[in-house]
Amino acid sequence: MDLTSCTSAVRSLRRREASASEVDAAEALLAALDQGTCEPSSTYDALATLLTANQWECRATGLLVGGALLGLEEPAGHNEPAGGETNLVQLLSESAQTNLEDREPRVRSCVVKVLEALAHRDGPATWARFGSVLCDIVDKNFDLDESERATTQAELAVQTSTAVPMLVHETIGWKALETSMRGLEALVRGYGEAFVRDGHTLDRDGFLLSLVSDRALVHQNRYVREVGYDLCGVLVEAILAGNGGQSDEQIQAMVQAIARGLSDNWSQVRYAASVAVRKLMTGLQSEARTPHMDLLVPRMCLNRYYLAMGVRLYSQETWTLSFGEGGVAVVCAHIGPVVDFYCAQSAADNHGVREAACHSIAELATKIPRDALSPHIDKLLKALLDCFRDDSWPVRDAACVASGDFVRSFPDESRPQIDELYTLWFSHLSDNIWSVREDSAVALGNAARAYQEEGVARIMEKLPGLLERVHAPDPHANHDHGSGDSSDGCSSPKSTSSSIPERPSSPRVMAGAESQPVSVVSGSLVDLREGRAKADPMHSEQQLFSCGSLAPKLKRRGVGCMDHGYSRPKRPWEETDGAIYLLRELAAYDASKVDASMMDAVQRALESSQATRELRVTIFKQLVPLSQSLGKRGFKRYLEGLLPLMIRSLADENQLVATASADLVMHLIRFLGPNIFRGRVEMLLNGSNLWQAIERSPLVTLA
Repeated sequence: MDLTSCTSAVRSLRRREASASEVDAAEALLAALDQGTCEPSSTYDALATLLTANQWECRATGLLVGGALLGLEEPAGHNEPAGGETNLVQLLSESAQTNLEDREPRVRSCVVKVLEALAHRDGPATWARFGSVLCDIVDKNFDLDESERATTQAELAVQTSTAVPMLVHETIGWKALETSMRGLEALVRGYGEAFVRDGHTLDRDGFLLSLVSDRALVHQNRYVREVGYDLCGVLVEAILAGNGGQSDEQIQAMVQAIARGLSDNWSQVRYAASVAVRKLMTGLQSEARTPHMDLLVPRMCLNRYYLAMGVRLYSQETWTLSFGEGGVAVVCAHIGPVVDFYCAQSAADNHGVREAACHSIAELATKIPRDALSPHIDKLLKALLDCFRDDSWPVRDAACVASGDFVRSFPDESRPQIDELYTLWFSHLSDNIWSVREDSAVALGNAARAYQEEGVARIMEKLPGLLERVHAPDPHANHDHGSGDSSDGCSSPKSTSSSIPERPSSPRVMAGAESQPVSVVSGSLVDLREGRAKADPMHSEQQLFSCGSLAPKLKRRGVGCMDHGYSRPKRPWEETDGAIYLLRELAAYDASKVDASMMDAVQRALESSQATRELRVTIFKQLVPLSQSLGKRGFKRYLEGLLPLMIRSLADENQLVATASADLVMHLIRFLGPNIFRGRVEMLLNGSNLWQAIERSPLVTLA
């Protein structure tokens, strides 16, 4: 049933088990809505037909279209006494009250739309009729224990009378809690700023304020927390509009709650809190923000790098709306709380939060003035060192980038940690993940720029040996060494060691799992067959893992340098792969340090039977910036050995290798000039055949 709009709802109703009279009534209401007319008698009869139907689809459609029709009536003044309701308003009010706790959540969601329309038309009367009722429903369903939830699930199974297992939403045990809170949100939004002026925030001993500043925002169910922050945002808007934007005790309580939501583990909850904080920051006058800045600025700043794109982009917009071009000055003014929060978040259970903390710390290194950040360098570097040993490779990757930025910006302050950083950087040059290898090389390049000869000497000590590592015996390689059958972060089962426990294979469990539907709600299956709530043991009480990472979604790391939750033996080709990135960084800093022995090692790596496809792709791609750093004259001396290898790779069966070599060939044609490049090719043994191979390749454009 599509309830996204009135038109789609009526269209869906035609395909449901609705009588002809009910479908006709829905189409008549839709026609009246499209024409912008609301003839009382015919509209009332058609709406009554839908709202009194047995099928929930009819009632939902009636509520949805009826709420839209309310907008066609002349609104009642907010200061007028209740009474004198039109028949349409009375009918919808009675239906909304009847369906507040309907078993079908989609009906309750449509009730919410009606409540907002009623409140917009006559806020005082609507609040008087529904406010206390909704508060009672919320209070009644707020603290259900497990036994009551199981009873609710069993009742639902009996009511549905089906032998087919049903998927139920996580909020099912709390009955109408979520939608009742949505109803309160709709009432406040429809009522507007007059809600505060009329003193309703203090109704029932401040029930609403207590709900949004404490109870709902620490609820164990994430959906309830999410709607709690939505309600909080609407109340903030009403309070600020009702008192001229000045801070008061009510706002102070909400600030504390919003700050908690900006650090919530669930992205949807964090997003709802982000919406609330935008309303707060754009509604408060600048002097009224000051008492709250230490609490809000660190969280707002970190969320600009949060893993979930919706939260990240929205937070970036909020930051610009709140501070404009003065963001650096704001962070400097609150640098202590910002650093403390970043360091705390770098040790959070959620790997996405730790990654965001690393990116945020890196931003401090590149944007904050030295005098403001210098006292905190040691604390920030220690946080990054801990993230270097993380289970999650995106966190390790971000830590590489951040630590390199810190050393380049603050070389003297970083010296106490530099030996440990060098150890970690060189270790991560052979990480299982290619981006970690590259960013470790970038960090070493930044260290060379910071410490100059000392940093270059560290690189020169390790680089030649790393370039040769591809030739070392690889006990974990498959028989076809050159086929590139291994991939970053994933190797064959025989060569993988992991902290992920092996689950015993149970024919009985697996057979039961085959007949179960796939849950997309909470990660576990709730079976309502025969009134029992039970979960598949294969999908229950197990570690949750996150997409985009091989790390557990929620897990703290150890503190030892080999305490990663996931690892596999390092492969020799990976060490050489990292060395290629490091050679690129060395050439970019000081091309004179790249000698013939290093370039010969690159050529031998390409020729090696141990070279995987991934390594060959890396070499071809990095030869582009390497040639630019060495210059035309410097690079031409190494062409004789490299040209045959890159040209033969144009016909490689692996498309990535062929494309990378083609990109290199076309770059060299532009870089050296087409005539010089062709002359160099034809000077080689079988040069004419090699040039013909270039001309025949569909991947190379010579024009």
